Amino acid sequence: MNFQDTISLIQVTIAPGVLISSCALLCLVIQTRYGRVVDRIRMFNQEHCNLTVNNFSSKHGADSTKRLDELKTEVKMLMKRGNYLKLSLFGLFSSILAFILTSFLVFFAYLLNTSAIDSLAIITFSAALVLLIAGVLYAVKEVAVSYAAVIYEIESERY
Repeated sequence: MNFQDTISLIQVTIAPGVLISSCALLCLVIQTRYGRVVDRIRMFNQEHCNLTVNNFSSKHGADSTKRLDELKTEVKMLMKRGNYLKLSLFGLFSSILAFILTSFLVFFAYLLNTSAIDSLAIITFSAALVLLIAGVLYAVKEVAVSYAAVIYEIESERY
């Protein structure tokens, strides 16, 4: 193997690594959003429990029934957002796994000097890209739903 072949092998093996790093950064962002959504669901659930256990005697007074309805609507929105974020994370983590597999396949194809693995490497790389795109699309959907939730909260407060 000459120097140029070595450089080429390193580039082909490392390219998925760069994409892994990109996916990992996206995962950090999505996991933070997911954690906040889950925490908010728990907070609303606790408020719902407090309102129902205390027989509607709370700071909301006569509006407790209205607040319970608002909580139910907001929790539904949050659950939808959480589902999109979960699917986004699934796509991103699966993409990372496929990129890692691609790196190994490229390396083994070179070591074994066989072209049979090349097509498998292309398939896994393509699958990784599709999973990455799916993860990003679910994140975009979640952002759209999150804005709708904010609008609902503002309108329910009647500014």
